Amino acid sequence: MRRSTACALAGILLLALFLRLLPLTRFLYWGADFGEYHRITSQLLADGYVSLDYRGWGTAYPYFPGMHVVQAAGVAAGLSPLAAEVLLVPALASASVLLAFLIAVRITRDDRVGLVAAAFLAVALPHVYTTAHAIPASLGDLFFATGLLGLLGMRRDARWLLVLVPITAALVVTHHLSAYFLIVAAALAFLLRIAVAARATPRTWRREAAYLTFLVAASTAYWTFYATPFQRQIFPQVQFVPWWLLLGAFVGALPVLYGVHVLRPRWRWRYRPRYPSRARAVRLLAIGTAAVFGFLAAVLVVGVPGTTIRLPWEVVPAVAALLVLFAFSAAGRRYADFHESGVDVTGWFLAFGLSAALGTVLASTVLVPYRHMQVLMWPVAVFAGLGAVSILGVRTSGRGKLAAAGIVSLLLAGSIPVAYPPRDLMAGHQEGLPAQALNAATWLDTSAWGLVGSDHMGSMEAFGFGGRDAVWDYAPEILRADSFAEARGVFAAAPFPAGTAPVRFVLLNDDIAAGAMLLPWEPASPMTATQVGKFDLAPFQKVYDDGYARVYYLNWGLT
Repeated sequence: MRRSTACALAGILLLALFLRLLPLTRFLYWGADFGEYHRITSQLLADGYVSLDYRGWGTAYPYFPGMHVVQAAGVAAGLSPLAAEVLLVPALASASVLLAFLIAVRITRDDRVGLVAAAFLAVALPHVYTTAHAIPASLGDLFFATGLLGLLGMRRDARWLLVLVPITAALVVTHHLSAYFLIVAAALAFLLRIAVAARATPRTWRREAAYLTFLVAASTAYWTFYATPFQRQIFPQVQFVPWWLLLGAFVGALPVLYGVHVLRPRWRWRYRPRYPSRARAVRLLAIGTAAVFGFLAAVLVVGVPGTTIRLPWEVVPAVAALLVLFAFSAAGRRYADFHESGVDVTGWFLAFGLSAALGTVLASTVLVPYRHMQVLMWPVAVFAGLGAVSILGVRTSGRGKLAAAGIVSLLLAGSIPVAYPPRDLMAGHQEGLPAQALNAATWLDTSAWGLVGSDHMGSMEAFGFGGRDAVWDYAPEILRADSFAEARGVFAAAPFPAGTAPVRFVLLNDDIAAGAMLLPWEPASPMTATQVGKFDLAPFQKVYDDGYARVYYLNWGLT
C-alpha cells in the first residue's frame, strides 16, 4: 500500500468514527432500545451471566448475548460501564470502512476503488445512522462484513476457514438478521457464480459448500432450539405461508446449489458480457440517477416499504448528493463482471433486493424491508467505487485527476449533513436520550411500583433504567386517547410481555409530547393538547416534574 493510500484510508476511518460518535455530542445515549441493552449488560456485569428471565420488549434480546459480552469485556479491560456501553460498539462498527476497502481491493486490485467504497460507506446515511447505535446490528455488521471478505478469500486460501468459523459463531449469537443476510448473500452469490462460470473446481466447491452448510446449520439450530422466542413470537408473523417454510428454504438451498453445480456444465449457454465504454458508463450513470430519484419519488408517494411512514418531499434536496453517489453504482456494476469475484457483489445485491421484496410481501416485521438498506450499502459501495473510478479516473492526468477527486469529495461532503436527518424528515422519530431523562427514571426506580405507561423511548427509560415493567405499543390508547374514560379498559388491564396488569404510573416528557414513538414502522406523531391534558385531570395525580419529564400516578380510588 502506498503511503498516500494509507493516509487517505486513515482519514476515512477517522471520519467514520467521528460520524458514528456524533450523536453523543447531543445525547447521553443514542438508540430507541438502549435501555433494554443497558439492563442486560448491567445484569451480566453484576451476576456474570445473561439471565433468560426477561420481561422487556425485546424478548429475544437475552438469547443473543454477543454485544453484551463485548461490552462487559470492555469494562474488564478498564473502560467505565458508561463508556463501554455508548462508545465501544459504534467505534468497532466504524472499522467496517476498512473491510469495505479490503473487499473492493480484493475484487478490483485498485486502491482507488477501495478508497471510494470505504468513503461511501463512511458517510452513507443507511449505514451511518444504524451503526451509530450501540445495538447488536452494529456489531453484527462488522462480523457480517468479515464474513463477506472471508468468502472471497477462502477460494484461494483454505486458512480463511479458521477465521470464518469463529466469526460465524460470533455472528449467530450476536444478531439474527445479520446472520440471515450472510446466508442469503453467500447462497445467491454461489448460485450466480456457478451459472456464469459454468464450472468450479471440486476443491473450491467442497470448501464453499462445507462453510455454507455450517453457516445454515449453526443459524437454524440456534434460532430453533435455543432462541425459542423466535418460534413463539417472531416467526409466526410471516404471512401467507407457514413460517417454517422460510427456515426450510435455507436447508433446501444446499441440495439445489449442488444440483445446479452438477448440471451446469451440460448447458450450452455462456455468459459473455461486453466491456462498457466510457460513454456507455456515462449513460448508465444518467439512467442510474433517474432510477434512484424515481425510486425515492415512489417511496414518497406510497410510503416506506413495510411501514406506514410517509416522508416529506423536503427529503429530496437533502439526500441529492448521496443519491448521485448511489447512481455511480449503476455504471460500476457492468465493470464488476470483468473483475475476479465481481459476480459475487452482483449476487449480494440481488440477494438483499429480493429479500427486501419478499419481506414487503410476506413478513414485513420479520425480514423488515427498510433494514435491508444497511446491508445494501456493501455491494453498492463497491459498484459506486468502480463507477466513479471508471468514469472520472480513466485517461485523466494533472488537473483532470484533481477535478475527478474534487467531484467525488463534494458528493461525499454533501452526504455528511444528512447522515442524521432532522426529526421532521424522520416522520417524527428521535432516538436520542438526553441526560435529564434519567432523572425521572431514577425517581421511578426508588418511588414507583407496578406498570408504567409511556411511548417507546419512555418505556425504555422506565424499564432499562428505572427497573419498572412498562407498556407502550401493546396499549397505544394510553397516550392516544383523548380522555381516561375512553381508554379505561386498557388502563385497567394493559397487556405487556409478562401478561396484563393495571397501569399505576404514566411517564411523559417534552420529546414524547413532540412525537410519541409507538412502533418503529409507524410515524411518531405529536400528541394533541387534549391527549396530554387528560393527565392533568382526575384520576391522575402529578407526582414528579423536573421541567422536562412528568410522572403521573393513576389513583384508582378516584375512579
